[in-house]
Amino acid sequence: MLSGFLFHNKSLLGICLAALTLFVIPFVIKQKKVTIFGLLLFLIVLFLALLISTNSRSGWLGVSAGILYIGYVHFQYKPRKIVLIITLFSYVLLLWALLFYKPDSSSGRKHIYSISAKMLLDNWVHGIGVGKFKAKFNEYQADYFAENYLDSKRALLADNTFYAFNDYLQWIIETGVLGLLFLAMVLYFTIRRIIYLH
Repeated sequence: MLSGFLFHNKSLLGICLAALTLFVIPFVIKQKKVTIFGLLLFLIVLFLALLISTNSRSGWLGVSAGILYIGYVHFQYKPRKIVLIITLFSYVLLLWALLFYKPDSSSGRKHIYSISAKMLLDNWVHGIGVGKFKAKFNEYQADYFAENYLDSKRALLADNTFYAFNDYLQWIIETGVLGLLFLAMVLYFTIRRIIYLH
């Protein structure tokens, strides 16, 4: 009910809950007062219970990546390389399992990504314009079904899509090379800042 009122897509609520969970976890780890520790732990359990109710694969991927990262950095397990390999393997395994969790939804995403890739290939220099993804996607989807059977399995997955379900991909499709360079610069300075803080 709450997710339907505040978010048109439950995945967005799931991502918010994942972010809130990851924000609270470091405070729980460092908290020495029992009452505050208990309250923070209750918040984490509440956020995770709500995350389960959203059915959000994005939220679970985000919270899992965050928990694995916090565990790897904070607890300083030895030997570090083996722990890192196990951590990465666990995350890839989770990603693979989530693809089969909602198979129709996963196939729908593949359909969206394949059409988005075509949009990117056609407009990689200048982009399609900020905020124009929905209109262009519907044009490209119509072209796809004009060349393929409308009664195919992909036709059942087709939708009037507002988003690419990948913010970075959508940003690059809408802004082209300049957007890609801007994104690369932001990523570079973010990684540099994280390394500096460590």
